[in-house]
Amino acid sequence: MERIKKICEAAQKQNFDYVVLNSVANVTYASETEIPLHMGPIDSIANEMPCALVIIRVDDQKVYMLADAGMRTRIETAGWPENVWYFTVWADIRPNDPAESFRIGLRALLDDVGFGGAKCSVGIEIHTLPYLVWDVLRQRGEFSFADVSGVMYEARKTKTAGEISTLREIAAIMDVGQQKFNEMMTGGGFTEFDLYYAILNAMSDRAGATMPVTGELVVGQRTCEVKWPGGPLKRQVMPGDIAILDISPRIYGYWGDCANVAVCGGNPNEKQKHYVKVVTEVYDELERFLKPGVRCDEAFELIRKCYAKYDYDIPHYCGHQIGIDVNERPRLVPYEKAIIEENMVFCMELGLYEGQGGDTGVRCEKMMLIHKDGCELMNQFHWGVIP
Repeated sequence: MERIKKICEAAQKQNFDYVVLNSVANVTYASETEIPLHMGPIDSIANEMPCALVIIRVDDQKVYMLADAGMRTRIETAGWPENVWYFTVWADIRPNDPAESFRIGLRALLDDVGFGGAKCSVGIEIHTLPYLVWDVLRQRGEFSFADVSGVMYEARKTKTAGEISTLREIAAIMDVGQQKFNEMMTGGGFTEFDLYYAILNAMSDRAGATMPVTGELVVGQRTCEVKWPGGPLKRQVMPGDIAILDISPRIYGYWGDCANVAVCGGNPNEKQKHYVKVVTEVYDELERFLKPGVRCDEAFELIRKCYAKYDYDIPHYCGHQIGIDVNERPRLVPYEKAIIEENMVFCMELGLYEGQGGDTGVRCEKMMLIHKDGCELMNQFHWGVIP
């Protein structure tokens, strides 16, 4: 497994003997299994414990998983016939104690891993590791524990061929949604709810499945300031209204992220076209500029200079990596010295907003894959306003 190899290579540099992962993103990455987001009944049924936990033995790159018994079919379908232990949850009709079942399963897993005895070093997710897990781990012996976030950043920062293929598919799903947005905005006679759910339906139809989606649809005067999340609202979209669609679907355990702007009726005024002109000009500059070896703060400085030609300041960060999480490092901010590498995938997120009392705002965002000698726009949808 290429991902496990990347984790273990990074973990060896930190002298970790074991890596313990419990967050949805990192367990999805390491297990190559789409772990469901913790929302609605998932938390309560699992007694707010991790749906799945992964332990990696670094020396031989062996991977072990503890998971909610309700995920058995999902995990076996993903190719995990061995090295998996299950704990019962509230959905089981037999009397049970999910927390104790979790402890029993984790102890059995640790026995099989050989976790215990001699002193060793363990990488953990210090910001998210439940006390229940910590309590079982620390009873196994005299270990040193340290944050594993640097290891996971190193492993995840460049994408594998499989990840890039998945992100391409997600970009194509979003293209369908943005195309529906553009098509509907050329007409009229709909509410923000009508527009938003037509977009979701189009993306679900393309994906062949429903999927979690976050983001916003802001229309009219609400576009002039960033007050996330800004909608949709129960409101009629009126001719001349400018709208920003910033949308992020999750499928196969990965996220996409893109933003577009359009005007209801398809006839933008001069101010609307000017705002789009400023932002899309910067996009063109970025597409020519981004390549391996460029630092993130250098890209941010290019953007700052482009905005300054029109006497505008940059209103927010200008981009981020995308993958298992929506917002991954590195980001395009003035203090980020990380060097852009081949096979990174960025969402370049450029905005311009008139401010309080105005009626115009623009946000444009597409996914970009970094190649060895430049970059590629992964999204193919058209900007909804042509300056």
